[in-house]
Amino acid sequence: WGGGGWGAERFRLLGTGRGGACAAWSADGVQWRDHPGNPVFESDDTLTLARHPLTGEFLAFHKRQEEVRGFLRRTVWVSGSFDFRHWSPPVPALRPAEHEDAWAAPGQRTDLYSLAAFPHATGLAGWPLWFRVEQTHAAPAPNQAADDGPIDVGFATSSCGRRWAPLPDAPAMIPRGAPGAFDHGAILGTANTLIHREGETWLYYTALSTSHGAPMPPKQVAIGRAAWRLHGFASLTCVGEAGRIVTAPLQLPSEGLLLNADARGGWLRYGLCLEDGTAIPGFTCESCEPLLARDATAWQMRWNGGERLPTGAPVRLEFELADAALFSVYGA
Repeated sequence: WGGGGWGAERFRLLGTGRGGACAAWSADGVQWRDHPGNPVFESDDTLTLARHPLTGEFLAFHKRQEEVRGFLRRTVWVSGSFDFRHWSPPVPALRPAEHEDAWAAPGQRTDLYSLAAFPHATGLAGWPLWFRVEQTHAAPAPNQAADDGPIDVGFATSSCGRRWAPLPDAPAMIPRGAPGAFDHGAILGTANTLIHREGETWLYYTALSTSHGAPMPPKQVAIGRAAWRLHGFASLTCVGEAGRIVTAPLQLPSEGLLLNADARGGWLRYGLCLEDGTAIPGFTCESCEPLLARDATAWQMRWNGGERLPTGAPVRLEFELADAALFSVYGA
């Protein structure tokens, strides 16, 4: 296996083949060396790779078949590695919960097709693909899968990458298109890299014109692009009476803070406090420059009494808002 230094491993790859997940590395992205112990763990035909933003651990999310509530279902498992050489034994990351079957008639079920994760804030967020198996073809035709039904994109979060919390009762994050559209039948896969451009967040995805189990043709495969407002997949929203939100302790960047919020119908103000909740003089909600009747993806957070952000120790962010939606706060 040998060394070679970081330059010899500038590019790293993990894919499925030879009965499981196979690792490789490259200095230039053209010529690759295989891990001599491939496959490094068992895996099915979908696999995505992410890296935890705090620990640096590589996390490989892959499909496995296991029995869940009387059905053999697709589920997502995870294996981790800090050096891309030694991988931990895979453990379950996400399974279809009972409420995911609420739509199903007898003989139908929900599977979890894949999970593409990406670093977000101090943890991870991801796109679970929910496969509603409406029927199974006993004798599928050539170029046809046995299980048939639509696949939709959900949203989930995790602090560690091994325990995931899907957003409950949420609409599809990428709505499938109308009949005849390239993405009418299924969202088959998503990228795990977001592109932030001109106040929007983009995500590329693979789509099917028909449901998963339709023959090819008429099934066609295409690539699409979804777009949200910046970081716009979820928000903390307050309607009516004013609400208050206080974050966990955070280490602030030295260059400033930007606010992403929609307060066109109301207002939002913000402050800083110590870990015990004590307000920091000069950085209170009363001394901030509030967001009033405006929608902004990059509002510069300023205080009338504070010159520099207190970056020496962790602090909490405090928000007060009414008839407004808070999407994110990030470094300037």
